[in-house]
Amino acid sequence: MPRAMQVGVVLPQLEDPPTGQAPSWETIRHMARRAEALGFDAVWVADELVWGIEPFGPRGWWEGVALAGAVAASTSTIGVGTWVLWRSIGTRL
Repeated sequence: MPRAMQVGVVLPQLEDPPTGQAPSWETIRHMARRAEALGFDAVWVADELVWGIEPFGPRGWWEGVALAGAVAASTSTIGVGTWVLWRSIGTRL
């Protein structure tokens, strides 16, 4: 039997390339709660630690596994997943 399509949102984590400023925890938590309130099925976080963005060089992320746990603790019904680990361990929402 086919599964219903689910729709998720990727939460912001990356430092802004020109300024190096990262989104605050308050911003990330607000976006996760808003996605939940709007009826999205999941929120996603990246679990890479650094991205190289030319011409700005490496930019960091919020650490994905810890962030996923914090988002899960701050929401009640929405699924929370990571990009790479989720695929690697085969977890389903």
